[in-house]
Amino acid sequence: MDAVTRPAGQPGFTAYLNDRTLPIRRADVRALESTPLTMALVEHAPADGIEYRPVQELIISIVLRARHAPVLRDIGCGSQRFNAMPGQVLLTPPSCGSYWRFEGNPLVLHLGVALHPLARLLGADADLIESRIKQLARRQLNEPLVGQIARRLWDSGSGAGEGGSYAPNYLGAILALLLEASPAADDAGRKEVPALPAWRLRKTMEAIDGAGHAPSVAQLARSVALSPDHFSRSFKASTGRPPYQVLSEMRIERAKALLRESRLSITELALDLGFSSPAHFSSRFRQLTGLTPSAWRAASVVPLDGRSGQPDP
Repeated sequence: MDAVTRPAGQPGFTAYLNDRTLPIRRADVRALESTPLTMALVEHAPADGIEYRPVQELIISIVLRARHAPVLRDIGCGSQRFNAMPGQVLLTPPSCGSYWRFEGNPLVLHLGVALHPLARLLGADADLIESRIKQLARRQLNEPLVGQIARRLWDSGSGAGEGGSYAPNYLGAILALLLEASPAADDAGRKEVPALPAWRLRKTMEAIDGAGHAPSVAQLARSVALSPDHFSRSFKASTGRPPYQVLSEMRIERAKALLRESRLSITELALDLGFSSPAHFSSRFRQLTGLTPSAWRAASVVPLDGRSGQPDP
C-alpha cells in the first residue's frame, strides 16, 4: 500500500489522550507506519458526562472488558443508552462530536482510521462508506470476528514478527464485516424527526435559563413530555446543536461568573458545577475559552482602578 498522508485540520483520536480530555487509568498507543491506522488500548476511568470534539478519523471501538455498566452516548443522532459488554463494537463517524457518560473501568481497543486512504485501500467510494458508517453508528454491534481481527492488528503493531505487513488486509476485513452489517444507504431514508414545536422549545429554553445548575438532558425531556432520544433529535433539528452542547456551554458560562465573583478553588468549582474532576473541568473550559480556569480568573480580576485584566477590544 502507498504511504498514507493524513489530511490537515482536525486531529486524530490520540488527541484525546494528548490533551487529557479522555479520563483514563492507563493507555498504550501503537501506529502502523504507512497505514491509515492508529490504535489505542485504553483502560478508561469513569466519565461523568464528557463532550468530545470531532476528529478526522473513523473511530472503531471494541470493548474487550466491561462489567455491564450503563452507558449514555450521543453522536448527534439522539442519545443511546445501553450496558457495556465485552465484544461490543461502537462506531464514531469522522468529524462527529460525541458525548459520553459511563461507569467503571472498561478496557477498550480503539482503532482510529483515516477514511479516504481506507477507501482507496478497498477500492470503494469514501462517501458511500461514510454514509453507511453513520447509519451503523446508531447501533451497538457484536461481531466476534471484528474483535478477533482487531486483536491481531494490535499484536501486529508490537513490532514482533511480520504481522505488520498484513495490517491493510486486517483492516479491510474489519471494514468489510462492518459494511455487511450496515443497512444499504439507499434504504436509509428513515423519517426525519420533526423540530420541537415553538411552545416546547420555549419551555426548554426557560428551563435552561432558569436553572441554577445545568439540568440534564433527561430532565429537559421530561419537562416537555418527550423521551430523551426524541427530545435530543428534535432539539437539534430546532437549533442545529445537540442539547448536551448547549448545556455544556451553559456550565462554562456559569463557571466564568463564579471564577470572577467567588473565591472558590478550581476543585470546588468543578464539583459545584457537576464536572467529574478538576481535570475534566479545566479541559472543557480551555476548549471553549482558549484559557485554563486559573488563567481566565487571573485575567478577569478587577484591580483597584476598576479595569479588568483582560485586554481592551
